[in-house]
Amino acid sequence: YQRRVHGDSFLSMEALFGSTLLGKSGNVESASLANNQVVGIYFSAHWCPPCRRFTPMLASTYTTLRGQDKQFEVVFVSGDQDQEQFNEYYESMPWLAVPFENQSTRNALNEKFKVQGIPTLILVDGSGNLISKDGRSKVQSPESFPWTPRSMQQILGSLQSKSGPVGPEALHGKTVGLYFSAHWCPPCRGFTPKLATNYSELKEAGKEFEIVFVSSDRDEGSFNEYYETMPWLALPFADRAGKDELSSLFEVQGIPTLVILNPDFSVITKNGRGSISAPSFIADFPYHPKPFYDLSEETDGIDSNVSLVVFADLADAATKLAVKQHVATLAERAASHPAAAGSGKSVTKFFTALGGGPINRIRSLTKCTTGVVSHEHPLTARGAGTRGWGCDGCGGDGSGKERFQCEPCNFDLCGECNAKLGAPVATEATLPLAIILDLEDNGGFYKMAAGTTVTLDSLQAFCAQFAAGALTRQQCE
Repeated sequence: YQRRVHGDSFLSMEALFGSTLLGKSGNVESASLANNQVVGIYFSAHWCPPCRRFTPMLASTYTTLRGQDKQFEVVFVSGDQDQEQFNEYYESMPWLAVPFENQSTRNALNEKFKVQGIPTLILVDGSGNLISKDGRSKVQSPESFPWTPRSMQQILGSLQSKSGPVGPEALHGKTVGLYFSAHWCPPCRGFTPKLATNYSELKEAGKEFEIVFVSSDRDEGSFNEYYETMPWLALPFADRAGKDELSSLFEVQGIPTLVILNPDFSVITKNGRGSISAPSFIADFPYHPKPFYDLSEETDGIDSNVSLVVFADLADAATKLAVKQHVATLAERAASHPAAAGSGKSVTKFFTALGGGPINRIRSLTKCTTGVVSHEHPLTARGAGTRGWGCDGCGGDGSGKERFQCEPCNFDLCGECNAKLGAPVATEATLPLAIILDLEDNGGFYKMAAGTTVTLDSLQAFCAQFAAGALTRQQCE
């Protein structure tokens, strides 16, 4: 890693933790953390059994490394329910802590690192630069301290091709797609042939593009069998550490995932799957962000940004075109006049919902269902009895129900919803409808007032009302 000048480190640590932390012998200035190679930010709570199991192991690693004069510190960020629980739990810890009463700092750290569950251990360097969000795994190997991640050039420096090993020259000057996938994953097996076709068409169109398969297969035999179906490069299966580093770096939560990178390995989009599946995938290459997207081609950022979604999937062609133009204009205006820092929440992502993608699921979550179910591809009957799937029509649990599936789209309908395909559509169901999603606010959303005609002016007013806090928050189901 690279250390910044000492003054910047002080500012960074103070920005993260406030000016003062709690130590075993009294208060400690947070600026002193800049002297460490690694600072672990430990989100934990006494009431959490996995936390109570992990804490002694972390304490052992901490003591060992400190005994070897390693520059390592940990800061406890409590999720306890009261001061008494905090005090009792902190007694078992040898490191620093954010004072329990400093709730605003604890909340800010949880939000900054998007903590979804505990125990979570975030590792940063003395300048506050992220080392790893998977500190729990890293500290299992204290001999690897300071757990400095390899550069992209190092990880992708030795790859596998159909004809044998290749070096970094195989990616030089090219847009790169990292394809996280596995043979055991049905949606992956459904998507891979489509990806291979579009990859070949991009090559034929003269695009400087290469894909690297990053396998989540369980053994090398499965990897080899699956890789036989692919025309691109692969990270060698033996490099499990590289796979883990890439998954952590790009925060891969599920597969299939396609991350698109510039030739310098900076991120273009983490949702390349949607971009490369769009009808305009050749013209859109290399998939730099647009002012707005349709849900059928891209959903990247919808879960982590305040997002406007305008449903017009049941509207006629002229209405769909008008909605697309309105959202495009609004998105372009927002891009050219971004909200000032500190001015509060505002809409930053813009989506149309003209057909395809997770429309039915979002309608269900936001109570915008119409009783109409649609999908652009034919569905295959899978019978009844399977478990662990949900209906994209009604949003219900599909376990044990008759299942109709579009495997490439990972789209499923129960028998009741499948029977509604092609049913007559009531006039009111065809009218465009706008919502604002704020999923990071514990699944919050806002709905345009009933009876409002969707126009450029009404959409702009809707977004302005949200920014002013004048809308009523509703909860996703």
